[in-house]
Amino acid sequence: GAYCGGGGSRVNLGVFSDAACTVKSDDSLFQKYYYYSLPYTTTSIIGRECFSCDAAEYEFNENNGNGNNNYNNNYEISQMCEEVHERSAKCEKNLKIGTSQSAY
Repeated sequence: GAYCGGGGSRVNLGVFSDAACTVKSDDSLFQKYYYYSLPYTTTSIIGRECFSCDAAEYEFNENNGNGNNNYNNNYEISQMCEEVHERSAKCEKNLKIGTSQSAY
C-alpha cells in the first residue's frame, strides 16, 4: 500500500501485514511472490509536475447559445481536483514543490 515516506516529503509503496496498512513488513516479501522488486520504495509515486485544476480545460462547453464553441469563462475547480484533494492523505504540506503556491 501507499504511505507517506521521507518524513512526509514522499509517497512510497510498501508491504504491510494488515488490511488497514498500519503494520509495515519487509518489502522483500513482494519480490518473493512476484519475482521483481516493489517499485517506489525509495522514490516517490508523486512527481513534481503540476496539472491544472481549471475545469474549463477538461470540460468543453459545446453549446453556449451563440453557435460558437467556447470554453466556460468562469473559473471552477475540476471534479478530478476536488476528489483528489478530498481523498488525499494530506502529505502535500511537507512536499518540497519549489514554489510558494500549492501544486493542486
